[in-house]
Amino acid sequence: YNGIAVANAAKPDKGDVVFVLCASDDDLGTGAYDELGRFSTVTKPAKGTGSIKGVSQFSSPAPSAYTCKWKLKRTNATNPQVTTACPS
Repeated sequence: YNGIAVANAAKPDKGDVVFVLCASDDDLGTGAYDELGRFSTVTKPAKGTGSIKGVSQFSSPAPSAYTCKWKLKRTNATNPQVTTACPS
């Protein structure tokens, strides 16, 4: 996946995240599958807590289409050092 965080200037502890599955394209009938999502975020830096929730749209060439609902809660403030670039 690749994505971008959008900060909320009026409320710095809130924001949005948009992501796309690497290899997604504008031809939804070919390839393994495509996915695009949007999430809202809330953080509490002093406490080391936060949450992210939103939906993603997923399609595969079967043809199939799904809406996935996500709700995640931060359990550890340690950076996992995950790569942020799509593989070449």
